[in-house]
Amino acid sequence: MNKTAIDQLKLETFVPLVGNKFQVYPDAVSSIELELTEATEFSGHGNKPAPGTGLIQESFSVIFDGPDDRLLPQGMYVFEHGGLGRFELFIVPVGRKPGAFQYQAVFNRLVQPEH
Repeated sequence: MNKTAIDQLKLETFVPLVGNKFQVYPDAVSSIELELTEATEFSGHGNKPAPGTGLIQESFSVIFDGPDDRLLPQGMYVFEHGGLGRFELFIVPVGRKPGAFQYQAVFNRLVQPEH
């Protein structure tokens, strides 16, 4: 499967994939399925000009739900999705709801404005 660079993953990449399943590889021999449940721009922070740089500050987060019988510790994981290929994300467990642990990945970076 193709590898996707992290800088190609944008809010617009994730929004249409809400509800999709992703395979996550905590180690070389096992995987766990997480469902993308939310893709949200940080209110007041996203896509603003970064003063003096000519760049745009891009800030958003994605939330995934995973099974409640296996907690993934905070860390970097390989994700795989049929449409996106393979990519790495740093996720943090942020909560638990009935039947699921929840994980968040935060994107906060400077990018070239699109013309």
